[in-house]
Amino acid sequence: MIALLKNFHSSPTSTLSRLLKIYQENRLIWYLAFITISIGIFSRFSFLGQIPTVFSHDEMGYIINAQSVALTGLGRYGDWSPTSLTPVEPTLAELPTLLIAPFLYLPFSKEINVRLPFVIMSLTLPLIIGWLATTITKSKKIGWFSAGLALVNPWIWQNGRMAFDIPISLWFYSLGTVIYLSQRGAKKLLALPIFFLGFYCYQGYKPLLPLVAIALGLFDLWQTGLINSKNLNPLRTKFLPNLGLIIFGIGLFSFYFFFQFSRQLNSQDKLSAQLLTPNSQIVTNAVNIDRRLALTTPFNAIFLNKYSQFTKEATGKFLQVLGWRELFFEISASSSSFSVWNHGMFYILDIILILIGGYALVKNRQSAILSFILIMMAIGTVPSVINQNAWLFFRSSFMFPFLIILAGAGLNEIFSTHKLIFKLVVFGYLIQVINFGFIYFVRYPVFGSENIYFSPRLVAEYLNRTAPNQKVVIFETEPEFAFRSYIFYNNLFSHLNAQEIQRKFKTQNYNFGQIEFLNCLPSDFSPQPKTTYIFSTEIGYCPNQMNLKLDLASQFKPGDLPIYIKSIKDSGTNYKIYSDTVCQDQSNLATFINPNSLRDFNFNQLSNQEFCQTWLAKDLSL
Repeated sequence: MIALLKNFHSSPTSTLSRLLKIYQENRLIWYLAFITISIGIFSRFSFLGQIPTVFSHDEMGYIINAQSVALTGLGRYGDWSPTSLTPVEPTLAELPTLLIAPFLYLPFSKEINVRLPFVIMSLTLPLIIGWLATTITKSKKIGWFSAGLALVNPWIWQNGRMAFDIPISLWFYSLGTVIYLSQRGAKKLLALPIFFLGFYCYQGYKPLLPLVAIALGLFDLWQTGLINSKNLNPLRTKFLPNLGLIIFGIGLFSFYFFFQFSRQLNSQDKLSAQLLTPNSQIVTNAVNIDRRLALTTPFNAIFLNKYSQFTKEATGKFLQVLGWRELFFEISASSSSFSVWNHGMFYILDIILILIGGYALVKNRQSAILSFILIMMAIGTVPSVINQNAWLFFRSSFMFPFLIILAGAGLNEIFSTHKLIFKLVVFGYLIQVINFGFIYFVRYPVFGSENIYFSPRLVAEYLNRTAPNQKVVIFETEPEFAFRSYIFYNNLFSHLNAQEIQRKFKTQNYNFGQIEFLNCLPSDFSPQPKTTYIFSTEIGYCPNQMNLKLDLASQFKPGDLPIYIKSIKDSGTNYKIYSDTVCQDQSNLATFINPNSLRDFNFNQLSNQEFCQTWLAKDLSL
């Protein structure tokens, strides 16, 4: 830079000419960089407080605990400490709550505050992927192309606007990987605390750490030329960091498994229900069916047993993970209904780029690099292979950065050999990015507002609009999630009542002021005057009266007709509201829900009348 300034001082015209020449030679790249960065920033910050329209169960778990930690230093039950390195809840990880908590002090809306750390990570993860691509392939162009593809990648895009633990762990694991490979000597050990943080951010990535450590150690030995080296001195000096990484990875996982996980009884129950083993019920049932549908021979025990069936199931999971449909076309809506499930995690053009990228590495005599990338991708499939539910959207996400690097290598190969084809590919890619943007900002707010997430939010908003002294009883099959939603969306967690709310969570006494959440209907239920009742359509009588038939209409006066909270997707009823005090004129209500603009999802801008006419429905007989 100093030399450039001296040259500029001595000959500014020639310096400007050289800069102009550099710009003209790479004008297309500069344009692409500007467009990609603009899309990346727009896609992360636009309507951040409104899209996604809701937080799912896991997100809400982290959010409520983060609010509790920000206010009291403890989790929502009042007994979890962030320094304990134990799961904040049996189904959640240890550290994401601690990451979210500081952002809750920012002066933005609660939704934006929660999502900001994930936005930051989704904007910096492409830089990490680009850095990793450059480090692995020794090509800056592949690094920049990989970073650009990652910035507009559909999976990274949408996870940058949600509050799940998986992207956090992926960010740390990716950063630890590139720091380890890019540094030399003792500086490699700077990656260890990064891996440590990633290890405690997502339960599904914990089995990956020893495998990643071994793969990185061996690849680094190959990169530095120590494998098959006859010189023992560099072997002694450069081998130690790799050995340290492997010991760290295996040691941390062993420490967790034998000393931490063994004490987490609730987490053990969850894992045993999900983990795929030869003794899993799904494996046992399949073996029994196969034996029943086979002739009796001496070979049945050899070919039809739980170990052969387990191998079959695990192989099927592996092939499912590598399935192109879910990666590039459409995600499984049944397991990822909170996501943009009608689009793949990559673009269709990525298929071509990935294949070309693999070919380019082989052509350029970088087969060892391709092998390393494929090994890291195979390691990324492990969480899906060992689980009964593959759940590709999250559990196999560790392989996504390496797929992006292959695509970056493919794009670089096209750029280096066929400029016209490169322009056509870029144009086609831009069309696909715009299409995903349309799906995300126009369609996703509607079809992504799933019943199990969005309807409880509508209940929370309805409760927020009731008079402070209005008694409301909600019969809900998931009262804890409904209570979490009510507390969060209405900003009820504060320094004044933090300990009181913690006690309510701990005792499962879900009430706040005049609002009460119950998980079943008592057999002697009788409506009380001046009380509003909200019934989930899945509610039933309490367990000891399950044989009774629920008939709500007979419990209320003939003229007391309910209003409904319905599904956006199919207008199915999710909740019935009796003795309503918010939408008193039911004649103005529609018979189905049909939001027309993004403003309809911004409840703060809606009057009671607008809220009722947009989100609540009347009886068909009216």
